[in-house]
Amino acid sequence: MFTQIALWATVITYTVHLAGHIFDKIAIVPNWHGGTIDEMTRNKAFFQKGHIHTFFGLAHLACFISSLITAILVQGSSGNAGLYAWAAFGLNFATSVWTIIYFVPMNKYFDAGQYDPVVLHTYVKRWTVANHLRFVLLTIALVLAILAFEAYR
Repeated sequence: MFTQIALWATVITYTVHLAGHIFDKIAIVPNWHGGTIDEMTRNKAFFQKGHIHTFFGLAHLACFISSLITAILVQGSSGNAGLYAWAAFGLNFATSVWTIIYFVPMNKYFDAGQYDPVVLHTYVKRWTVANHLRFVLLTIALVLAILAFEAYR
């Protein structure tokens, strides 16, 4: 019973995380994807009371923990549930490390508010292109979590 709850929790956390990325792609990133100082300043002013980084920090952590617990619990079960669960965790782990190494430094630059127009434009282009790949990887991780859930039943 606890394993099924963990499987559900993993699917739900990946779904919420991916929904956050969809919202970010549709509602937030279009406001600054041109890479101009005016766009970035306006975006920074919008997030005075809170920031979407808070959501993604919690989403990454929740996916990481639920995915790891699920992979441990279904390891050794019959079928491919363990394989799918460990693959989902592996993708999540890789995406989390990549986010910390690649995206976080650019996010800190964006949040600092002291922009060089050339650097800002370059970072925004790099960030937006790489974010598409991150979205695809998290989508695959969600599919793998669903497959683990299905394989375990």
